[in-house]
Amino acid sequence: MAENRPPMPARGHTTAPTFDPSQPRTLRRFFQDIETLFERSGVETDAARKSWVVRYLPIDVSDLCESLPEYTNEDKSYEDFKKAVIALYPGAGEDRKFAVADVENLVTKRAAVPIANISELSAYYRDFFSMTSYLM
Repeated sequence: MAENRPPMPARGHTTAPTFDPSQPRTLRRFFQDIETLFERSGVETDAARKSWVVRYLPIDVSDLCESLPEYTNEDKSYEDFKKAVIALYPGAGEDRKFAVADVENLVTKRAAVPIANISELSAYYRDFFSMTSYLM
C-alpha cells in the first residue's frame, strides 16, 4: 500500500515557510522549515526541491534564484542551489551571523534612546549577548 503523505502547503498558508530578505538570518530557518516539509511530504528529487524553494520565496527573490546556474542546471544538486542562495545574503550563512559593526550599531542605537524599564534592558541584553557571544 502506498504511503499517504500530506501535501506541501500552499504559498502564503500559515504553515508555509517564509523568508524576509530584510532579515538575512531568517534564510537559515526558511531552509530548515522547508526541508522538514520535504521530509514530511516526500519531496525527494533535486528539481522538485528547487521548485518548491522558489515557490515560497518573495517574488523578487524568487526571480533572482531562478536565474542562478545552480537552479537552471540539472547537473547541480539541491545542496548546490541552497549554498548559492545563501551566498546571496551576507549574514545568512552559519559562518557569519554577526560582525563587530552589528554590535556597534546596537550600542549606538541604544545609547540614543534611554532604557526605561526592565523589559527594554532585557531585550538589549539578549541582543548584545547573542552578538558578542558569537563573536568571541
